[in-house]
Amino acid sequence: MAGKFILGVDIGTSAVKALAAAKENGHIRILGSGTVPCAGFAKGVVTDAAALSAAIREAVDCAAQAADITREAVHLGIGGLDVTAQNSIGSIAPSAGLVTNAEIERACRAAATVAVPEDHRILHILPIGYWLDGQPASEAPIGKNGNRLEIETHIVSAPRPVVDELIDHLAAQRITVASVCANAIVGAQAFADSDSCLIVDMGAGLTDIALFNGGKIVLSASVPLGGDYITGDIMHGLDVGRLHAEEIKCYYTKLDKNLSGRDVVLDCNDHGTTDKQVKYDFLQTIVESRVEEIVSLLHAYVEPAINRYGAEKILLTGGSSLLPSVGDWIGKIFIRPVVPVKPGPGFAPEYAHPAFSAGFGLIEHAARHAPADRESTGLLRSFLNKIKHHI
Repeated sequence: MAGKFILGVDIGTSAVKALAAAKENGHIRILGSGTVPCAGFAKGVVTDAAALSAAIREAVDCAAQAADITREAVHLGIGGLDVTAQNSIGSIAPSAGLVTNAEIERACRAAATVAVPEDHRILHILPIGYWLDGQPASEAPIGKNGNRLEIETHIVSAPRPVVDELIDHLAAQRITVASVCANAIVGAQAFADSDSCLIVDMGAGLTDIALFNGGKIVLSASVPLGGDYITGDIMHGLDVGRLHAEEIKCYYTKLDKNLSGRDVVLDCNDHGTTDKQVKYDFLQTIVESRVEEIVSLLHAYVEPAINRYGAEKILLTGGSSLLPSVGDWIGKIFIRPVVPVKPGPGFAPEYAHPAFSAGFGLIEHAARHAPADRESTGLLRSFLNKIKHHI
């Protein structure tokens, strides 16, 4: 049975979500899942690899048990401040003047050598554009003759000590890591449906973004902003605990915005409270002001890239995308149509949810590239195989 199933683990700031899946007739079928509170990962930074590995182990065991499968090597999806992305150009002189797969790999390697620090581990290297003797090519010019090959790449990496420490702790938990991916990349690849779009996956503490131009990722990032910041404002504004504030936030998402200005008072009491009668307008001010701020910061971050490459629309997903204000403010501030996306079709209702988007992207990525990604040591052969999958 080994190798027939895929176990993907989405490491989020509020929860670790594991999905057990199988690929059947070209389609992904989710067999089971496990979701546990995250530990050791705060504000986009791994703070305790041992605690995080224990949470991953628990989520993986739950998913494997629910799917009634033996535990497989896992594919990890990460984000946060430890993950960095940049564009870099590699330039080489093709051997014997002929462009081959080996020369493409060598040019990508040259781009990585320039851009990636020695203490970083490459997660993705994605070709964006090709030039042969200064002339642009729409695809890899394999088989053509030339004296100078240049490749622009989008390279995503993470500090090797951070990744290696997590892998070591997982090994102590008897979990083998098949690959490590950036959620911003694999999630975006699963949902991009046009040559020019921006994908926004807003979670609890992180928002993953990826900009596509010509069907290729030209910018990606994992920004430490998300729904938890709205929850925090509700906590302070209403003087309630985090769980209570989260319930109030969910309650707010279901309310009609036409209640604004009508002096409506909401019953926001929970067990043990009797004084949380809150005016709708007050709660609206708390939520809307924070959402506007988050979206404005995201826009300021990606605006230079959008001005350069363009974006026809915004594809919105992630657990916090269910807050109607998020889509509304993105539409207002980005001045582009907003299209909500989620896993599916064909997914069971419990998995066809925006909160599973990153996990779904990870499973799809693993299903496409599992043979090459089995190597997790970062050796040259694994690196070259990764490149081949993106040419």
